[in-house]
Amino acid sequence: MRAPRVLVVDDERSVCQSVDKILRRRGFLIDQALEVEAALQILERGERFDLVVADLMMPKAGGVELLKQVRATWPKLPVLLITGYASIASAVEVMQLGAAGYLPKPFTPEELEEAVGAVLQKNPAPAADADGAAEGVFGLDVG
Repeated sequence: MRAPRVLVVDDERSVCQSVDKILRRRGFLIDQALEVEAALQILERGERFDLVVADLMMPKAGGVELLKQVRATWPKLPVLLITGYASIASAVEVMQLGAAGYLPKPFTPEELEEAVGAVLQKNPAPAADADGAAEGVFGLDVG
């Protein structure tokens, strides 16, 4: 069975590294990008991902812009938004735009694992590449 692959997008390298460390311990494969443009370049190369974890507020373009582009180009790829500026209004906005989840910072490793597990269980579609091609389905034990 293929390990779930996650693209982590945050302008703070320490956040990327923390998410990477937490999810790698659970057997995930992780790629990182420090800005939306870099994340889109990775996705456009046809890299296969099961989930994007992205910061809501970043310089230049933020998580909302990334979410809109992912929804338009890779509609089956779930996006979990993380933010240090959590509000009901922003949570409602991103969920209406198609976010698969919303997690306020700071979060514990357990909260991140739970949020990622919930998103992947709700969105069991296989990873798709830029052409929409897909490969096998994975299982995830979040317990």
